[in-house]
Amino acid sequence: MKWGGRKVRDLARLAVSVYGSRCCYCHEPIDPIYSDESIYGHNHPRRLSLEHLIPRSRGGSNSIENLRPCHLGCNSRRGDKHAPPRATRFDPALFPPAFFH
Repeated sequence: MKWGGRKVRDLARLAVSVYGSRCCYCHEPIDPIYSDESIYGHNHPRRLSLEHLIPRSRGGSNSIENLRPCHLGCNSRRGDKHAPPRATRFDPALFPPAFFH
């Protein structure tokens, strides 16, 4: 399956609603302002990214059980290594439903 566009936005919405709006690695809040490409561009290390616990390159799926919200920088540092999931907490004020439209 192709990775990008509306599919990723929908999966990001689902991952934040299920697992919360804290990075699964550093446990810091993921501030939606850093995901605003018009201000910070698309590669800001603190922007929202989706982590595949089992990397797609190693047979991992795009299922919600295999995804966790994290910072782009934390996700990039991890690379394609397998790591166990970490608990996150949800703060609905950080990512209101309109953020993903």
